[in-house]
Amino acid sequence: MADEPGVCGLGLGRADDGGWVVVVNVAGVEVGSRIPSRVGATPVLTRVTGTIRAAGEPGRATTCGNSDE
Repeated sequence: MADEPGVCGLGLGRADDGGWVVVVNVAGVEVGSRIPSRVGATPVLTRVTGTIRAAGEPGRATTCGNSDE
């Protein structure tokens, strides 16, 4: 998943039932539609964050999202 274009970050989170979820931050809804809903038995939560930019570097996008914005 991490090498999928538009994936901004991966992490772990807690589900409402106290179990674990894989959290995938994506640049847009179209990216989220390509992310699986589970990894093995673990659910995946997709969050649309938009393009993420490095702080202190205006106009310079990370590898996530569209660098031409």
